[in-house]
Amino acid sequence: MTNRNVNLSKHELPVASPLADELVQLWESTFGDSYADFRPVLEGSEQPVNCNRLYLVNENDRVVATTQLTTNRTDPTIGGLGEVVTLDSHRRKGLARELRSQARDEFLANGGEACFLGTVNPGAARLYHDLGWRRLASTTLMCLVSGDRSPEEFLIDYFRDINDVQIEVGSAAHRIGMIPLLVCPHDGPVLDANTNLYSTRYAVQSSCMGLYPRYHRLTVESNGQWFGATSNGRAVGLASVKLNDGAASLDGFVHRNAN
Repeated sequence: MTNRNVNLSKHELPVASPLADELVQLWESTFGDSYADFRPVLEGSEQPVNCNRLYLVNENDRVVATTQLTTNRTDPTIGGLGEVVTLDSHRRKGLARELRSQARDEFLANGGEACFLGTVNPGAARLYHDLGWRRLASTTLMCLVSGDRSPEEFLIDYFRDINDVQIEVGSAAHRIGMIPLLVCPHDGPVLDANTNLYSTRYAVQSSCMGLYPRYHRLTVESNGQWFGATSNGRAVGLASVKLNDGAASLDGFVHRNAN
């Protein structure tokens, strides 16, 4: 940064409470959603299963731009980019490009193969395209893929060999792994009625880092539980159950190669 009062910094969660407070306030005011459920993540609740890196721009000790990169410790080949914010007063200064470029470069340098993000902003989409991200069909997601493959080619390769499938209780360990699974064009139109998730063959998927919170809310708000099927660290299936008035609603799906 050329301005001596502006600096770029990187933090791996957890972060100290004053910074967590500032980030929650910034994100809530930007996106209009509560970050109460995400506060424990900032304090390190997912540290055993996920690596969360924050890339920040500070001016005069105030955060003016943010980007978060999340990867799974079991499968660092995939990642998700979120909490992408630049204050209006600091747009058109190259801050967004600098933050996203650093996150991209570190992701690829650490063996990353596919990094997902969601955007409906045409200007942001142009920036991401310049940095190597490409739109996924029937979604508002974009995917950065290492090498010369398209996102669709990556998904085919990623789910090519599925064996030794294990079933486990759903947790934050599936936060990133469920993204490639849910953006695949599955044959069945409804993937999980309990979380209102549909195949991209029939409906546009407009969520990326917001996919995991749907399942998390099922356990904390809807008297439910969910489970993940994994193969060599990859999420290859999801199932959920929700109790309501003495009845249980059970739904789920698996990748066709796991059948």
